[in-house]
Amino acid sequence: MTADGVPLIAGLSASPDGAARLAEALAAAEILVVLDNCEHLLDAVAPLAAGVLGRCPRLRVLATSREPLGVPGEAVYPVPPLTFPGPEIPPEAATEFPAVRLFADRAVGTAPGFTVTAVNSATVAEICRRLDGLPLAIELATAWLQSLPLEEPTARLSDRFALLTTGSRTAPPRHQTLRAVVA
Repeated sequence: MTADGVPLIAGLSASPDGAARLAEALAAAEILVVLDNCEHLLDAVAPLAAGVLGRCPRLRVLATSREPLGVPGEAVYPVPPLTFPGPEIPPEAATEFPAVRLFADRAVGTAPGFTVTAVNSATVAEICRRLDGLPLAIELATAWLQSLPLEEPTARLSDRFALLTTGSRTAPPRHQTLRAVVA
C-alpha cells in the first residue's frame, strides 16, 4: 500500500490473471488509472483495460496513445497541435500562446536564462509557426539553443527533418527525432 492507500501490485501482467489481480486491488476504489504511450502495447493494454473496467465500476482509465484502444465505452479525444501566434500578432502578445510558452519552458532547460522578449518573440513565434505547433518538434528545436543562436534554427527550418534530429538521449527512440515521430 502506498502512503495514499493505493495498493502496490508486484509482478502485474496483461494476462487475464493480471487483470483479475488489478481489479481485485482496485475494486472498491474510486480511482483514475493512467496508461501512457499505449500504442506500443495495444494488444496487451486493451484487454487489461477492458478486463479491469468491466470489474470496477468506479474506476476510470486515461490512456494516451496514437491509436484508440478499441475497448467498450472508450471516448477518444484527439489532441490538436498547440496554438501559435500568426504574423499579425504583436510581439508582446506572443507569450499568450501555448506553443510559445512551451518553447520558452523547454528553452530554459537547454539555454539557462532564456526568456521570450520583445526582441526575440517574433523569431520564437516564427519557429512555432514553421513547426505547426507540434510539441515534440518545438522541444527538439529548443535543443539547438545549446549551440546555436536563436536565429540559426529558424533559418534552417526549411528542412525540418534534417534540423530536428537530436532529442534527449534518454527519451524513447521514437521521441528523439521528428523523422522518428512521423514514421
